[in-house]
Amino acid sequence: VRELLEEGKTTELGRVILEKACMDAVRWQQHNVVVAVNLSPIQFRNPNLVNEVRNALESSGLDPKFLELEITESAVLGDVENTIKVMNELKTLGIRLAIDDFGTGYSNLAHLKHFNVDVLKIDQAFVRGGNGGPLDHLSDGAIVEAVIGMAKAFKLHVVAEGVESIHHADELRTLGADLGQGFYFSRPVSGEGIDEFLAAEFESGARQP
Repeated sequence: VRELLEEGKTTELGRVILEKACMDAVRWQQHNVVVAVNLSPIQFRNPNLVNEVRNALESSGLDPKFLELEITESAVLGDVENTIKVMNELKTLGIRLAIDDFGTGYSNLAHLKHFNVDVLKIDQAFVRGGNGGPLDHLSDGAIVEAVIGMAKAFKLHVVAEGVESIHHADELRTLGADLGQGFYFSRPVSGEGIDEFLAAEFESGARQP
């Protein structure tokens, strides 16, 4: 019973976070900002997930192309057929899907080509390692290179997590990563902080000759 209650609380919290993220994203879609929302394994298994995503989009008025749902690799393990079904249903809404923390879940790579996803996010363990990991080189450059090559073969957009130095960014750029995520670019900021950043960027662009 306790586990069911915990699952219910997690699912409800996930729904609220999704709705809030969509409401915030409406303010930023004029700047072509894609907002990524993490789904927990419990939330991904929620039979009402597709309806909840649809309702969040409709109630907020957000263009679906500006919403990306991130699903951890561990969440898609197990029932592959159901995973493919849910992903296909989510894709019909017009949103983007990402596999998060890739490389930590020991999934069958053969399944990847069947998952209707747009983005592959390389886990930070292969970029910066653990706490105190190297900042002058990728901690597992060979693995990062292999994952990027595989992702490109499946025509996936590649995002590397854990970028904490210009050395990380330069190496990832050389290896073909599309985007990087980490403290090198920015510490976490509030929604109001994003508003201020985008406003300043817009004003700066408007002043350009």
